[in-house]
Amino acid sequence: MIPLLFSFIKNLTKIIKIIKKNDKIGQKWPIFYVFYDFVGQKFIGELMKYFIGFLLSISFIIIILFCPLQTNEQQYLRIHIRANSNSVLDQNVKYKVKDEIVDFLIPHLSQAKNFGEAKKIVKQNFDNIESVANSVLERDGFSYKSSAKLENEYFPTRVYDDIVLEEGNYDALIVNLGSGEGNNWWCLIFPAYCFTKSSNSDKVEYISLIWEIIKNVS
Repeated sequence: MIPLLFSFIKNLTKIIKIIKKNDKIGQKWPIFYVFYDFVGQKFIGELMKYFIGFLLSISFIIIILFCPLQTNEQQYLRIHIRANSNSVLDQNVKYKVKDEIVDFLIPHLSQAKNFGEAKKIVKQNFDNIESVANSVLERDGFSYKSSAKLENEYFPTRVYDDIVLEEGNYDALIVNLGSGEGNNWWCLIFPAYCFTKSSNSDKVEYISLIWEIIKNVS
């Protein structure tokens, strides 16, 4: 519809200009001179002005709707440890696995200066993360195993301390224990806010490095 309207205006302008240049037409139908001089030019000019304004408005609306501006450029890498079920035993062992995985990841992710490095470190340690989790499960007498993967998933709005993670898709380290159908424990591993709460005194040096990274990227 819009291209047709634009073409109509363009062709109408050409016709008026041809009529203006043709003396015979002008002598026979002087009304064309009148139309062009007093109506045509002003009408075409005003119509084109509003038409261009209309196109700009439509373009702006499309940009707002389909290309929303990023108001927060911070990238977050999450960790979700999903229990086998919601039974007391499965939920308890989930937290034991969490403690061991966090202690394992602290020295590794203390070297991650940016989001890309954090993802790379996580990908390189899938087997080690599963081994850590499986050791806890085996020690506590569970027959099921764990699986670790990096996924981009949709998550609802969540608040971690004073950080609000708006709903949307995030990259996350997903650790499923058994079926992974139970409630999960989650945290941020880049920036590694959850690591700063570790009570393991052996990790103090690494936690200090993590605080420096957090200050640099926040």
